[in-house]
Formats: sequence, structure tokens, C-alpha cells
Amino acid sequence: MVEVLMRTWPMLLVRGLLACAIGAYAMQHPTTTMLSFVFALAALAATDGAVALVLAATSYGSSHSRRTLAAMGIAGILAAGGVLLSPRAAVLVLLIIIASWAVMRGLFAMLTALELRREIHGEWLMFTSGVLSIVFGFALVMAPVTGLLAVGVVVAVHALAIGLIEIALAFQARRPWPELAWRR
Repeated sequence: MVEVLMRTWPMLLVRGLLACAIGAYAMQHPTTTMLSFVFALAALAATDGAVALVLAATSYGSSHSRRTLAAMGIAGILAAGGVLLSPRAAVLVLLIIIASWAVMRGLFAMLTALELRREIHGEWLMFTSGVLSIVFGFALVMAPVTGLLAVGVVVAVHALAIGLIEIALAFQARRPWPELAWRR
């Protein structure tokens, strides 16, 4: 594995530089980043729908499985069409899904902390993480534009961090680790 990293370090460097470029762009344009994400999901749904329709048309399985595949295909294409007709609504739906997940996660964390309070020490940490998740979820719903910007910034920070790590790994792979030099 080390030999592969040493031979392919330029690819790691390019990948890291691209991630940093995407992260820098996303930091400057978080709204566009979220729209791009929604369009990427639409492309995935359309592709998945088209493949399901082709499979339904060319499948030799039961008529039930062909109908199921056809329904999946139509649903995917309709979902993609809905995003293309109203991308801003699609971003809002994505934010609502993220907010719902955060609130549900928070509730379950709080309930789990209450159940475990007699069995573990520090259950308040789990309870606090649940409260923070609920606050985050409600904040997304109450201020969707700010939430959109926040999610875009989180994507940007993630891309920048991954990019910097990949660049560091590329330079480290270019110069093998001293403790691995004896293995060659």
C-alpha cells in the first residue's frame, strides 16, 4: 500500500487541490453550493429513474417486478423534474429534511440519556448533544436562509479540511516515511 501511495502522490495532490478549490468556492457562495448539491441529487434521481425504466422494459422477470421497476423509474424522473422546475423549493425541502433529522436525533439522544442516567456517568453530555441538535433543527426551520448559508459553509469547511489533508498526504507520500524506508 505504501508503494502505491508513493507512486500515485501526484493524484493525491490534484485531488487535494480540487477539494480546496471547491471548498474555497463554496465558502464564497454557500447558496450556489446548496443549489449544486440539489441539482446533483436531481441528476442522480433522473439517472436512477432512467435505468429503472430500461430495466423494466428489458427485464424478463415477473410482471410485478417490472411494474415495481417502472414505478421506481417514474418516481425518480418526477423527482428530478420537480427539482428542475423549482430548485429553490427543493433546497427548502432539503433543509426541512435536515432539520427534521436533527430534531429527531436530538429527541432520541435525550431519551437515551434519561434511560441511561442510572447506568452511566456523564449522561448529561448525551442529553446536551440532544438539546443542541433540537436547537439546530428549529433554527434551520425558523431561519431557513441562515440555515442554508450555514450548511453551505459546513460543506465548504469540510472540503477545505479534506483538501488540506490530501495535500499533506501527497507530500508525505512523495517523501517516504523514515520508519518505512527500511522496507524497500
